[in-house]
Amino acid sequence: MVVPNLRTIAQLPAGDLIAKISDSFSRSSDGGRTWQKIESTTLPEDLSALVVLKSGRWLAAKILVKQQWKSRGGPKKVGSEGGHSTFKLSGESYDTSIVMRYSDDEGKTWQTGKPFQAPFKWIIPSGALLESPAGTVVMPVFGCVTDKEMSSYSASNGVFRSLDGGQTWDDFSFIFRTSPRATGDYHPEPRYSEMTVVQLPGGNWVACSRNERISMGPAGWGSNDLAISKDFGQTWEKTGGSLVGVSQPKALVLPDGGMALTWRTSSWQGTGVVISYDEGCSFDYLLTRPYETVGAFVTGEDEFVIFTAESHRSDSSAGIYRWLPEAKLHQP
Repeated sequence: MVVPNLRTIAQLPAGDLIAKISDSFSRSSDGGRTWQKIESTTLPEDLSALVVLKSGRWLAAKILVKQQWKSRGGPKKVGSEGGHSTFKLSGESYDTSIVMRYSDDEGKTWQTGKPFQAPFKWIIPSGALLESPAGTVVMPVFGCVTDKEMSSYSASNGVFRSLDGGQTWDDFSFIFRTSPRATGDYHPEPRYSEMTVVQLPGGNWVACSRNERISMGPAGWGSNDLAISKDFGQTWEKTGGSLVGVSQPKALVLPDGGMALTWRTSSWQGTGVVISYDEGCSFDYLLTRPYETVGAFVTGEDEFVIFTAESHRSDSSAGIYRWLPEAKLHQP
């Protein structure tokens, strides 16, 4: 199916979907197959992330730009490693913070919280907001922390937590942190950016992040790395799992306890959905998926849906997936 002009999308606690479609909010009660415009709602400007909490509160994040992106030069070849050319990037600069708007009347009126940015020089929401069963609201973000990282766009990411329903965001933990190279006069590596975070039924959190390199060399272009937290996102360690290809990871908790992870591979027609039953340490099998994901949601006991963007590489198509847990496959 195709959902024209689909932008930001979120899921209501009861399972329905809401999305910015063209210049208004719309709602779907059938897994994204059909949509109806929601009357009497006000669409916040520059909507970059959206979530609806169990309390019914709507949260809408905005990127507040203090200085537009500036680039002076681009990547330059500086040598080689193992027969591969290596590159260095410098001269990048940017300055942004995040502002959260919140509505307690289903999007009719909105209030605005204070901008937040630290510890970053600039910051961008890097994945879907989520709410833990305990009521903590989680916002994945990425950005550059030091002047050297900003100059080379060597980004790190992590999560902000809100304990008051999204009004204030002053509790932050890094997940994936770039670091200086051990050898050579290159910028810090790698660049961690887009990320997805989920809480599994056992209580552990799993994050999957885009991980790419500018210096290239024998390490190649990049991958998607996974990390796990057993203390509600305060500390993290890598699971050992990794996926070839970068960009646009989205994770889903399946009703049978597994995790479906979608990502954009290097090929437009490449595999893009994997299933894990060991918290992202390994993956049982692969499925193809639509290209350039903007949202993914569980919409039934045996169904999830993946939405794509509308761009020169994608047409707002969506794929609906069905599955049976392994135990049911052997039932008569």
